Amino acid sequence: MANGKTTTDFPFLQHSRSVAHVNNAKVMFIMRGAPGSGKSSLSKKLKEVYKKAVSCSADDYYMQNGVYVFDPLQHKTAHLYCHDLAARACDNQRHILIIDNTNIRQWEMRYYLDLAREHNYDVVLVEPKTPWRHNIDELARRNKHKVPREVIQRKLDTFEEMVPLYYGWFLNARDSQTLLQLGRYYLTECLRKFPELNRLIRKDRSEGVVDLFPGHDKLHCTAKFCDRGKVMNSLQYSRRDVIRDSCGKAFHLDIIGFMVTPQTLGARVKLNKAMLSLYDNDDEMTDEMVGALGAMSLKAGAQDKRSRKGKHSAKDQALFCPTYGCGSRAHITLGCAPGVRASQTGFDQMEIIECEQQAIRDPTLAKTVKNETAYFRYYGNGRSAIYLDKSVQYSTLFTGFY
Repeated sequence: MANGKTTTDFPFLQHSRSVAHVNNAKVMFIMRGAPGSGKSSLSKKLKEVYKKAVSCSADDYYMQNGVYVFDPLQHKTAHLYCHDLAARACDNQRHILIIDNTNIRQWEMRYYLDLAREHNYDVVLVEPKTPWRHNIDELARRNKHKVPREVIQRKLDTFEEMVPLYYGWFLNARDSQTLLQLGRYYLTECLRKFPELNRLIRKDRSEGVVDLFPGHDKLHCTAKFCDRGKVMNSLQYSRRDVIRDSCGKAFHLDIIGFMVTPQTLGARVKLNKAMLSLYDNDDEMTDEMVGALGAMSLKAGAQDKRSRKGKHSAKDQALFCPTYGCGSRAHITLGCAPGVRASQTGFDQMEIIECEQQAIRDPTLAKTVKNETAYFRYYGNGRSAIYLDKSVQYSTLFTGFY
Protein backbone atom coordinates (compact mmCIF):
# COMPACT_ATOMS: atom_id res chain seq x y z
CA MET A 1 0.00 0.00 0.00
CA ALA A 2 1.10 3.60 -0.70
CA ASN A 3 -0.68 6.39 1.21
CA GLY A 4 -3.67 4.07 1.63
CA LYS A 5 -3.81 3.22 -2.08
CA THR A 6 -2.83 0.05 -3.86
CA THR A 7 0.05 0.30 -6.32
CA THR A 8 -2.35 -0.42 -9.21
CA ASP A 9 -4.98 2.10 -8.12
CA PHE A 10 -5.23 3.93 -11.45
CA PRO A 11 -8.53 4.69 -13.19
CA PHE A 12 -7.28 3.25 -16.50
CA LEU A 13 -6.66 -0.06 -14.70
CA GLN A 14 -9.54 -0.25 -12.22
CA HIS A 15 -12.36 1.92 -13.58
CA SER A 16 -14.47 -0.01 -16.10
CA ARG A 17 -15.73 3.11 -17.90
CA SER A 18 -12.16 4.39 -18.26
CA VAL A 19 -10.93 1.05 -19.58
CA ALA A 20 -13.77 1.03 -22.12
CA HIS A 21 -12.92 4.57 -23.24
CA VAL A 22 -9.21 3.80 -23.67
CA ASN A 23 -10.11 0.75 -25.76
CA ASN A 24 -12.04 3.06 -28.11
CA ALA A 25 -9.44 5.82 -28.31
CA LYS A 26 -5.78 6.33 -29.18
CA VAL A 27 -3.78 6.55 -25.96
CA MET A 28 -0.05 6.65 -25.26
CA PHE A 29 0.95 5.69 -21.71
CA ILE A 30 4.40 7.07 -20.83
CA MET A 31 5.93 5.41 -17.79
CA ARG A 32 8.11 7.51 -15.48
CA GLY A 33 10.26 6.55 -12.51
CA ALA A 34 13.61 5.35 -11.26
CA PRO A 35 14.78 1.75 -11.77
CA GLY A 36 13.14 -0.54 -9.21
CA SER A 37 10.19 1.78 -8.56
CA GLY A 38 7.59 -0.58 -10.03
CA LYS A 39 7.34 0.61 -13.64
CA SER A 40 7.76 -2.89 -15.07
CA SER A 41 4.99 -4.28 -12.87
CA LEU A 42 2.69 -1.45 -13.92
CA SER A 43 3.58 -1.97 -17.56
CA LYS A 44 2.81 -5.67 -17.20
CA LYS A 45 -0.56 -4.83 -15.66
CA LEU A 46 -1.31 -2.43 -18.52
CA LYS A 47 -0.59 -5.18 -21.03
CA GLU A 48 -2.91 -7.54 -19.13
CA VAL A 49 -5.76 -5.03 -19.29
CA TYR A 50 -5.05 -3.85 -22.85
CA LYS A 51 -4.02 -7.02 -24.61
CA LYS A 52 -3.47 -5.33 -27.99
CA ALA A 53 -1.23 -2.60 -26.59
CA VAL A 54 2.24 -2.15 -28.09
CA SER A 55 5.03 -1.93 -25.51
CA CYS A 56 8.12 0.08 -26.46
CA SER A 57 11.15 -0.21 -24.17
CA ALA A 58 14.84 0.47 -24.69
CA ASP A 59 15.52 -2.51 -22.40
CA ASP A 60 14.18 -4.84 -25.09
CA TYR A 61 17.17 -3.95 -27.26
CA TYR A 62 19.48 -5.61 -24.74
CA MET A 63 17.59 -8.91 -24.63
CA GLN A 64 19.55 -11.81 -26.14
CA ASN A 65 17.83 -15.21 -26.15
CA GLY A 66 15.73 -14.15 -23.19
CA VAL A 67 18.71 -12.81 -21.22
CA TYR A 68 19.27 -9.11 -20.46
CA VAL A 69 22.80 -8.13 -21.56
CA PHE A 70 23.39 -4.42 -20.95
CA ASP A 71 26.05 -2.60 -22.97
CA PRO A 72 26.53 1.07 -21.99
CA LEU A 73 28.09 1.80 -25.37
CA GLN A 74 24.73 0.91 -27.00
CA HIS A 75 22.63 3.29 -24.87
CA LYS A 76 21.85 5.73 -27.69
CA THR A 77 21.19 2.92 -30.16
CA ALA A 78 18.79 1.24 -27.71
CA HIS A 79 16.71 4.41 -27.42
CA LEU A 80 16.70 4.94 -31.19
CA TYR A 81 15.41 1.38 -31.43
CA CYS A 82 12.62 2.31 -29.01
CA HIS A 83 11.82 5.45 -31.02
CA ASP A 84 11.50 3.31 -34.14
CA LEU A 85 9.16 0.84 -32.42
CA ALA A 86 6.88 3.67 -31.29
CA ALA A 87 6.92 5.40 -34.69
CA ARG A 88 5.99 2.18 -36.52
CA ALA A 89 3.17 1.49 -34.05
CA CYS A 90 1.77 4.99 -34.68
CA ASP A 91 2.11 4.61 -38.44
CA ASN A 92 0.24 1.31 -38.20
CA GLN A 93 -2.59 2.99 -36.24
CA ARG A 94 -2.10 0.84 -33.14
CA HIS A 95 -4.48 2.31 -30.62
CA ILE A 96 -2.59 1.87 -27.35
CA LEU A 97 1.13 2.38 -26.79
CA ILE A 98 3.16 1.88 -23.60
CA ILE A 99 6.50 3.73 -23.46
CA ASP A 100 8.33 1.75 -20.77
CA ASN A 101 11.49 3.74 -20.00
CA THR A 102 12.56 5.77 -16.97
CA ASN A 103 11.78 9.11 -18.71
CA ILE A 104 13.33 11.10 -15.89
CA ARG A 105 13.87 14.36 -17.73
CA GLN A 106 11.56 16.20 -20.05
CA TRP A 107 13.82 15.95 -23.11
CA GLU A 108 13.77 12.15 -22.79
CA MET A 109 10.01 12.21 -23.45
CA ARG A 110 9.98 14.87 -26.16
CA TYR A 111 10.22 12.45 -29.09
CA TYR A 112 7.21 10.47 -27.85
CA LEU A 113 5.19 13.58 -27.04
CA ASP A 114 5.81 14.96 -30.53
CA LEU A 115 4.83 11.59 -31.99
CA ALA A 116 1.61 11.57 -29.95
CA ARG A 117 0.70 15.08 -31.11
CA GLU A 118 1.40 14.23 -34.76
CA HIS A 119 -0.78 11.10 -34.64
CA ASN A 120 -3.54 12.44 -32.32
CA TYR A 121 -2.86 10.24 -29.28
CA ASP A 122 -3.99 11.20 -25.80
CA VAL A 123 -0.98 11.07 -23.47
CA VAL A 124 -1.17 9.73 -19.92
CA LEU A 125 1.98 10.02 -17.78
CA VAL A 126 2.20 7.12 -15.34
CA GLU A 127 4.34 7.16 -12.18
CA PRO A 128 4.34 4.17 -9.78
CA LYS A 129 2.60 4.56 -6.43
CA THR A 130 4.89 2.14 -4.59
CA PRO A 131 5.91 3.33 -1.10
CA TRP A 132 9.60 2.79 -1.95
CA ARG A 133 9.63 4.77 -5.22
CA HIS A 134 11.84 7.49 -3.62
CA ASN A 135 13.82 5.19 -1.27
CA ILE A 136 17.31 4.72 -2.67
CA ASP A 137 18.02 1.61 -0.56
CA GLU A 138 14.88 -0.18 -1.73
CA LEU A 139 15.34 0.92 -5.32
CA ALA A 140 18.92 -0.37 -5.38
CA ARG A 141 17.76 -3.69 -3.92
CA ARG A 142 14.67 -4.17 -6.07
CA ASN A 143 15.73 -3.11 -9.58
CA LYS A 144 16.04 -6.23 -11.72
CA HIS A 145 18.86 -5.02 -13.95
CA LYS A 146 21.29 -4.30 -11.10
CA VAL A 147 21.56 -0.60 -11.90
CA PRO A 148 24.26 0.91 -9.64
CA ARG A 149 23.12 2.85 -6.60
CA GLU A 150 24.83 6.06 -7.74
CA VAL A 151 23.03 5.93 -11.09
CA ILE A 152 19.66 5.54 -9.35
CA GLN A 153 20.46 8.40 -6.99
CA ARG A 154 21.33 10.62 -9.96
CA LYS A 155 17.99 9.81 -11.56
CA LEU A 156 16.13 10.68 -8.35
CA ASP A 157 18.04 13.96 -8.08
CA THR A 158 17.39 14.98 -11.68
CA PHE A 159 13.71 13.95 -11.94
CA GLU A 160 11.76 16.78 -13.62
CA GLU A 161 8.10 17.53 -13.03
CA MET A 162 6.07 17.69 -16.21
CA VAL A 163 3.35 20.34 -16.47
CA PRO A 164 1.34 20.27 -19.73
CA LEU A 165 0.25 23.09 -21.97
CA TYR A 166 -3.23 22.44 -20.58
CA TYR A 167 -5.35 19.81 -18.85
CA GLY A 168 -8.70 18.86 -20.26
CA TRP A 169 -11.31 16.30 -21.24
CA PHE A 170 -10.51 14.76 -24.64
CA LEU A 171 -12.96 13.14 -27.07
CA ASN A 172 -11.85 10.27 -29.26
CA ALA A 173 -11.52 10.80 -33.02
CA ARG A 174 -14.90 9.32 -33.94
CA ASP A 175 -16.86 11.38 -31.42
CA SER A 176 -14.89 14.48 -32.39
CA GLN A 177 -16.08 14.14 -35.97
CA THR A 178 -19.67 13.47 -34.85
CA LEU A 179 -19.70 16.60 -32.69
CA LEU A 180 -18.12 18.68 -35.47
CA GLN A 181 -20.85 17.58 -37.88
CA LEU A 182 -23.56 18.39 -35.32
CA GLY A 183 -22.10 21.83 -34.68
CA ARG A 184 -21.92 22.59 -38.39
CA TYR A 185 -25.54 21.54 -38.82
CA TYR A 186 -26.65 24.02 -36.17
CA LEU A 187 -24.35 26.69 -37.63
CA THR A 188 -26.06 26.26 -41.01
CA GLU A 189 -29.49 26.54 -39.37
CA CYS A 190 -28.40 29.60 -37.42
CA LEU A 191 -27.15 31.41 -40.53
CA ARG A 192 -30.41 30.60 -42.31
CA LYS A 193 -32.58 31.90 -39.48
CA PHE A 194 -30.67 35.13 -38.79
CA PRO A 195 -29.79 37.06 -42.00
CA GLU A 196 -27.81 39.72 -40.13
CA LEU A 197 -25.59 37.06 -38.55
CA ASN A 198 -25.14 35.45 -41.96
CA ARG A 199 -24.00 38.78 -43.43
CA LEU A 200 -21.58 39.48 -40.59
CA ILE A 201 -19.97 36.04 -40.86
CA ARG A 202 -19.90 35.52 -44.61
CA LYS A 203 -19.06 39.11 -45.59
CA ASP A 204 -20.07 38.42 -49.19
CA ARG A 205 -18.06 35.18 -49.27
CA SER A 206 -19.55 31.98 -50.68
CA GLU A 207 -17.62 29.35 -48.69
CA GLY A 208 -19.35 26.42 -47.10
CA VAL A 209 -19.59 26.23 -43.31
CA VAL A 210 -16.47 24.03 -43.12
CA ASP A 211 -14.37 26.77 -44.72
CA LEU A 212 -15.93 29.53 -42.61
CA PHE A 213 -14.73 27.87 -39.40
CA PRO A 214 -12.01 25.28 -40.10
CA GLY A 215 -12.09 22.66 -37.34
CA HIS A 216 -9.74 20.20 -35.67
CA ASP A 217 -9.55 16.42 -35.98
CA LYS A 218 -9.49 16.00 -32.20
CA LEU A 219 -11.67 17.97 -29.80
CA HIS A 220 -11.32 18.75 -26.11
CA CYS A 221 -12.71 20.88 -23.30
CA THR A 222 -9.99 22.70 -21.36
CA ALA A 223 -9.99 22.29 -17.58
CA LYS A 224 -6.87 24.36 -16.83
CA PHE A 225 -4.49 26.26 -19.08
CA CYS A 226 -0.97 25.88 -17.65
CA ASP A 227 1.44 26.95 -20.42
CA ARG A 228 3.82 24.23 -19.16
CA GLY A 229 3.99 25.73 -15.67
CA LYS A 230 4.32 29.39 -16.66
CA VAL A 231 0.77 30.29 -15.57
CA MET A 232 0.43 31.29 -11.93
CA ASN A 233 -0.54 28.36 -9.65
CA SER A 234 -0.41 25.86 -12.53
CA LEU A 235 2.35 23.83 -10.86
CA GLN A 236 0.33 23.66 -7.64
CA TYR A 237 -2.72 22.61 -9.67
CA SER A 238 -0.78 19.76 -11.32
CA ARG A 239 0.36 18.52 -7.89
CA ARG A 240 -3.14 18.27 -6.43
CA ASP A 241 -4.13 14.71 -5.54
CA VAL A 242 -7.47 14.99 -7.33
CA ILE A 243 -5.68 16.00 -10.56
CA ARG A 244 -3.09 13.22 -10.40
CA ASP A 245 -5.71 10.64 -9.45
CA SER A 246 -7.99 11.72 -12.31
CA CYS A 247 -5.48 11.60 -15.15
CA GLY A 248 -6.47 8.72 -17.41
CA LYS A 249 -10.03 8.66 -16.08
CA ALA A 250 -13.11 8.78 -18.32
CA PHE A 251 -15.87 11.34 -17.74
CA HIS A 252 -19.23 11.84 -19.44
CA LEU A 253 -19.35 15.33 -20.92
CA ASP A 254 -22.71 17.03 -21.62
CA ILE A 255 -23.11 19.30 -24.64
CA ILE A 256 -26.05 21.61 -23.88
CA GLY A 257 -25.85 23.90 -26.88
CA PHE A 258 -23.70 25.80 -29.35
CA MET A 259 -22.56 29.37 -29.86
CA VAL A 260 -21.79 31.28 -33.05
CA THR A 261 -19.93 34.57 -33.56
CA PRO A 262 -18.07 35.98 -36.57
CA GLN A 263 -14.88 34.67 -34.95
CA THR A 264 -15.72 31.26 -33.50
CA LEU A 265 -17.99 28.24 -33.48
CA GLY A 266 -18.19 26.49 -30.11
CA ALA A 267 -20.05 23.80 -28.18
CA ARG A 268 -21.25 24.69 -24.69
CA VAL A 269 -20.46 22.25 -21.90
CA LYS A 270 -22.17 21.75 -18.56
CA LEU A 271 -19.79 20.27 -15.99
CA ASN A 272 -20.94 17.94 -13.24
CA LYS A 273 -19.70 18.16 -9.64
CA ALA A 274 -16.75 15.80 -10.17
CA MET A 275 -15.63 17.73 -13.26
CA LEU A 276 -15.95 21.08 -11.48
CA SER A 277 -13.42 19.83 -8.91
CA LEU A 278 -10.91 19.62 -11.79
CA TYR A 279 -11.92 22.87 -13.50
CA ASP A 280 -9.78 25.95 -12.86
CA ASN A 281 -10.28 28.66 -15.47
CA ASP A 282 -11.12 32.34 -15.10
CA ASP A 283 -14.87 32.72 -15.65
CA GLU A 284 -15.06 36.38 -14.70
CA MET A 285 -16.00 39.18 -17.11
CA THR A 286 -13.54 42.05 -17.44
CA ASP A 287 -14.76 45.66 -17.12
CA GLU A 288 -13.95 46.22 -20.80
CA MET A 289 -16.12 43.27 -21.85
CA VAL A 290 -19.05 44.42 -19.71
CA GLY A 291 -18.79 47.93 -21.16
CA ALA A 292 -18.73 46.65 -24.72
CA LEU A 293 -21.75 44.48 -24.04
CA GLY A 294 -23.71 47.48 -22.77
CA ALA A 295 -23.32 49.13 -26.17
CA MET A 296 -24.20 45.87 -27.92
CA SER A 297 -27.40 45.56 -25.90
CA LEU A 298 -28.60 49.03 -26.86
CA LYS A 299 -28.05 48.22 -30.51
CA ALA A 300 -29.80 44.85 -30.27
CA GLY A 301 -32.80 46.40 -28.54
CA ALA A 302 -33.19 48.96 -31.30
CA GLN A 303 -32.99 46.22 -33.94
CA ASP A 304 -35.72 44.01 -32.51
CA LYS A 305 -38.60 46.13 -31.20
CA ARG A 306 -41.08 43.43 -32.19
CA SER A 307 -39.96 41.11 -29.38
CA ARG A 308 -42.31 40.74 -26.42
CA LYS A 309 -41.96 43.10 -23.44
CA GLY A 310 -41.39 42.27 -19.78
CA LYS A 311 -39.18 39.84 -17.94
CA HIS A 312 -38.68 36.19 -18.79
CA SER A 313 -40.39 33.50 -16.73
CA ALA A 314 -38.39 31.24 -14.40
CA LYS A 315 -38.70 28.48 -17.01
CA ASP A 316 -37.22 30.74 -19.70
CA GLN A 317 -34.44 31.77 -17.35
CA ALA A 318 -33.43 28.13 -16.83
CA LEU A 319 -33.57 27.53 -20.58
CA PHE A 320 -31.74 30.63 -21.79
CA CYS A 321 -29.20 30.89 -18.94
CA PRO A 322 -27.99 27.27 -18.77
CA THR A 323 -24.61 28.14 -17.21
CA TYR A 324 -23.41 30.94 -14.97
CA GLY A 325 -20.61 31.32 -12.43
CA CYS A 326 -17.96 28.64 -11.91
CA GLY A 327 -17.67 26.40 -14.96
CA SER A 328 -19.72 28.68 -17.20
CA ARG A 329 -16.81 29.23 -19.55
CA ALA A 330 -16.40 25.48 -20.21
CA HIS A 331 -16.63 24.89 -23.94
CA ILE A 332 -15.24 23.01 -26.92
CA THR A 333 -13.86 25.01 -29.83
CA LEU A 334 -15.27 23.50 -33.01
CA GLY A 335 -13.72 26.01 -35.39
CA CYS A 336 -12.30 29.49 -35.76
CA ALA A 337 -12.33 32.03 -38.55
CA PRO A 338 -8.97 32.30 -40.34
CA GLY A 339 -6.43 34.09 -38.16
CA VAL A 340 -8.42 33.66 -34.93
CA ARG A 341 -6.94 31.68 -32.03
CA ALA A 342 -8.95 28.94 -30.31
CA SER A 343 -8.77 30.78 -26.97
CA GLN A 344 -11.14 33.38 -28.44
CA THR A 345 -14.03 30.91 -28.09
CA GLY A 346 -13.94 31.22 -24.31
CA PHE A 347 -14.11 35.02 -24.47
CA ASP A 348 -16.98 34.85 -26.97
CA GLN A 349 -18.87 32.49 -24.69
CA MET A 350 -18.44 34.82 -21.72
CA GLU A 351 -19.89 37.65 -23.80
CA ILE A 352 -22.88 35.51 -24.75
CA ILE A 353 -23.44 34.58 -21.10
CA GLU A 354 -23.57 38.28 -20.24
CA CYS A 355 -25.96 38.83 -23.16
CA GLU A 356 -28.17 36.10 -21.70
CA GLN A 357 -28.26 37.83 -18.33
CA GLN A 358 -29.19 41.15 -19.93
CA ALA A 359 -31.90 39.50 -22.04
CA ILE A 360 -33.45 37.97 -18.92
CA ARG A 361 -33.95 41.50 -17.61
CA ASP A 362 -35.10 42.81 -21.00
CA PRO A 363 -36.36 40.18 -23.50
CA THR A 364 -36.39 42.75 -26.33
CA LEU A 365 -32.62 42.32 -26.51
CA ALA A 366 -32.92 38.86 -28.11
CA LYS A 367 -34.66 37.36 -31.10
CA THR A 368 -35.78 33.75 -30.60
CA VAL A 369 -36.65 31.04 -33.15
CA LYS A 370 -37.52 27.38 -32.46
CA ASN A 371 -37.07 24.25 -34.55
CA GLU A 372 -37.63 20.55 -33.78
CA THR A 373 -34.57 20.10 -31.56
CA ALA A 374 -33.45 23.50 -30.26
CA TYR A 375 -34.07 27.18 -29.63
CA PHE A 376 -31.99 29.67 -31.62
CA ARG A 377 -31.29 33.11 -30.16
CA TYR A 378 -29.68 36.14 -31.73
CA TYR A 379 -28.41 38.83 -29.36
CA GLY A 380 -27.20 41.25 -32.00
CA ASN A 381 -23.72 42.26 -33.15
CA GLY A 382 -22.99 38.74 -34.42
CA ARG A 383 -23.68 36.95 -31.08
CA SER A 384 -25.92 33.89 -31.33
CA ALA A 385 -26.59 30.84 -29.15
CA ILE A 386 -28.34 27.53 -29.73
CA TYR A 387 -30.07 25.85 -26.78
CA LEU A 388 -30.66 22.11 -27.26
CA ASP A 389 -33.92 20.56 -26.08
CA LYS A 390 -31.89 17.57 -24.92
CA SER A 391 -28.18 17.53 -24.11
CA VAL A 392 -25.81 15.30 -26.06
CA GLN A 393 -23.34 13.20 -24.07
CA TYR A 394 -19.84 12.07 -25.05
CA SER A 395 -17.21 9.99 -23.30
CA THR A 396 -13.96 11.89 -22.65
CA LEU A 397 -10.58 11.17 -21.09
CA PHE A 398 -9.12 13.60 -18.56
CA THR A 399 -5.39 14.15 -19.04
CA GLY A 400 -2.83 16.74 -20.09
CA PHE A 401 -1.81 18.00 -23.52
CA TYR A 402 1.97 18.18 -23.64
